[in-house]
Amino acid sequence: MSNLNIKYGDTLPVLILQLSNPDGTAYNLSTASGVSITLDRYADQNNVTVTEAARTHAASVYGTASNGQVSLTFAPADWGTGATQYQPGYWYAEVVVDLPGTDQITIPNTEPSTLRIWPRLS
Repeated sequence: MSNLNIKYGDTLPVLILQLSNPDGTAYNLSTASGVSITLDRYADQNNVTVTEAARTHAASVYGTASNGQVSLTFAPADWGTGATQYQPGYWYAEVVVDLPGTDQITIPNTEPSTLRIWPRLS
C-alpha cells in the first residue's frame, strides 16, 4: 500500500489502495467476502501525538478483483469532530479482507500505510 492524501471535507478523489502479497504481486481479492479499512489517527495537523479510537470505514474492490485494489470514498457526513468522524491530521491505514469462513488477512501485515488529511486554508 502507499501513503495517501486528501483535503478535509472533500468527497473526491476516491482513494485507491494497492494490496500486495509479500512477494510484491497483487493480492487477489476474488474470494473476498468483505473489505474494510481501519484508520487510526496518531497525530493532529500540527504533528502532535493524539490518542483516540480507530475507525473502520467500508471499502470496495476497485476494478477487477485480481488486480488487488480497493477504494476508499468519503461522504460529507464522514467529516467533523464526532467519535466516528475524521479530522485533519495523520492516520495509520490498514485493509482488512474477510475471506470464506472466519479467515481474514490484514494488509499490510507489517507497518501500516498512512493517510494525511490536510486542513482547509479557510
